[in-house]
Amino acid sequence: MAKFDKAGVNKSFGEVGKKAAEKATVITIQNINTENLLDNPENGEDVSMIEDLELSMRENGFTDPIEVTDFEQEAGKYMILSGHRRRQAGLKVGITVFPCIVRHFQTKNEVKNYMLLSNAQRDSARDPFLFSKRYKLHEQYLMESGFKGKVREEVAKRLGLSVQQADRYNMMNKIILPVWDMVKEEKVGMSSVQPMASHSIEEQKEILVIMEEALQSGMTLTRDTMKKLIDGYRDGKRTWDEITSLLRDSELPLNGAINPEIGEMKDPAEERDRNDEVRRDPIEATEEGANECEEEREHEKKLPLTEEEKQIKRGKDIMAVLHKLDTTLSEIYKFEDKESGLGMLDTMGSTVSVLIDEMKNLSEEFGAGEDFNEKCSVIKDIIEQYI
Repeated sequence: MAKFDKAGVNKSFGEVGKKAAEKATVITIQNINTENLLDNPENGEDVSMIEDLELSMRENGFTDPIEVTDFEQEAGKYMILSGHRRRQAGLKVGITVFPCIVRHFQTKNEVKNYMLLSNAQRDSARDPFLFSKRYKLHEQYLMESGFKGKVREEVAKRLGLSVQQADRYNMMNKIILPVWDMVKEEKVGMSSVQPMASHSIEEQKEILVIMEEALQSGMTLTRDTMKKLIDGYRDGKRTWDEITSLLRDSELPLNGAINPEIGEMKDPAEERDRNDEVRRDPIEATEEGANECEEEREHEKKLPLTEEEKQIKRGKDIMAVLHKLDTTLSEIYKFEDKESGLGMLDTMGSTVSVLIDEMKNLSEEFGAGEDFNEKCSVIKDIIEQYI
């Protein structure tokens, strides 16, 4: 439970959080029939993906009690605070009576706050859409509660994210749902569509039409392509044909060679050292490359990638992009103006935050805590040189 009195909030709001925490610790444990368990209408969590819980319950039984409250409920009825997915999975495997932790509150504010913080502790594999929804719910709660501090910083803290990460999730709340669907279907990356957030709903609908035209023409919506598409729209172009005509006139490529979107990067073999390419016979290299591509296409037709294979591919893609980024940053580059430079400064800061977060996740996955601490120590030494 968050301690709001230490989060820069005003005294009255801090007292509300403190009292909510105290009330939540007054609990009882009892078995409750599913007929007396009510879903929380403000839950906002996706309860459709429960296969993992079903498997666990079939093998180990129901081991994690559902959290409920009797606040403002009819006698014998309880509203779920945390455990909607567990209840659904339990019903799937034939469980009808659930062990429940019953928490007691005095106000609706206390109930909502406890539910939000309970859900925030569930990682959900960093599902961007889930975190976007959570951001909105926490923001709404803070505004309704009269919070006087910096809302974006408090929401980030409650979600366990950096402010920059939280900002990116919140930006998705300004994107129209059909574009969300395209991101979910992996037709375009989340960061690629975020510049659309500054446009009105009607303008986003027009941009969406151009995106669909680009896909129909065989284009891949990489970040570079999306930038050209959105820039073209801002220049008054309203069709993909108009934008491609503009790009042809300017002699700019339609799809960028470097694509930082996960799942959309070029094969690392394409980025091999130029000296290696010179030493090889060009005809042999071309034929070999063509054969490899053909074999790859045939393999994909016959054997669609499993979810695990897709994740492994993304891992390789990330490795390739990080290697390319490391190489590119060692070269001389410039920006047109101060605004562009400061924009890159902000982006680099956000990227560093994300990378450190992922370093922590990897160290935990592979039991490399000492390696993580060592890398962080090096990063800390570098930062101290400039501060």
